[in-house]
Amino acid sequence: MSALELRDVVVDYDRRGGGSVRAVAGASLVVERGRIVGLVGESGCGKSTLARAAVGLVPVAEGSVEFEGTAVTPLSRRARPEHLVRLQLVFQNPYSSLNPRRTAGSQIADGLKGTRAARAVRVRELCEVVGLPGTVTSRYPHEFSGGQRQRIAIARALASSPSVIVLDEPLASLDASAQAQLANLLANLARDLEVGLLLISHDLAIVRHVADEVSVMYLGKMAETGPTLPLWTKPAHPYSEALIAAVPRPDGAGFLPESLPGEVPDPAHPPAGCRFHPRCPYVFERCRVEEPRLEPLPNDRFAACWLAGSKGLG
Repeated sequence: MSALELRDVVVDYDRRGGGSVRAVAGASLVVERGRIVGLVGESGCGKSTLARAAVGLVPVAEGSVEFEGTAVTPLSRRARPEHLVRLQLVFQNPYSSLNPRRTAGSQIADGLKGTRAARAVRVRELCEVVGLPGTVTSRYPHEFSGGQRQRIAIARALASSPSVIVLDEPLASLDASAQAQLANLLANLARDLEVGLLLISHDLAIVRHVADEVSVMYLGKMAETGPTLPLWTKPAHPYSEALIAAVPRPDGAGFLPESLPGEVPDPAHPPAGCRFHPRCPYVFERCRVEEPRLEPLPNDRFAACWLAGSKGLG
């Protein structure tokens, strides 16, 4: 049984003035314990909305979200159901998710049970797990750097002994050094604590470094999924190919990244046929009128492209 499974998830938002926007238009993914799944795509593709649907922060219009075999229900003002406490979310901006008037230690302790002394010991242990000295527990969020605050947010998520942590762009606001340190921390947590991680990011280089599998999302749907290395070395979808080509390579070879032409279309008015066809260099007539489905390819890969397996793709 998968720790977290999303099947054909659809999420709609109401628009001002009437109508709705389909931010997620039927996306599926699976997260196993001890594995890191990277979810990548440009801004506006729906990946953050999918992350919030995964933990119940936004309701699902169609499809299903299950955590350890039980349906994930939308959060309300009532206490979170006991079985969902082991499904945690870490936000992009840790400062906005931490209470500035409470110490770091007291916020980490919120997810713990037991005596006050036992909780204090466990808080110090969790700080050390995420690479912070136990002495930081009496300090306030404004006294930490961005990378340190993100470590506190991760420690707070670990306090509930989670099976899965969803991380929504957790490295985006950090400098390169802090990004690398936290990326290594996440990889170690997944391996050492058997925690499944869903890592949402627009940075393919970081995802390539830590993820076991990658799902590429475009305009509310999955364009391609598969193991990280095969997908990176030989992408099966033109969108994956374009994203990888846009990643800078600090190898001294003078390689210039290629920018992806065009913009992500308005999700309220997606193109007919393949959603990527207005920006695709391989487009032909069928792409304009018929939408491809996510189809299996060799080596546990899937792609939604009429040309998967040809033109050097797949």
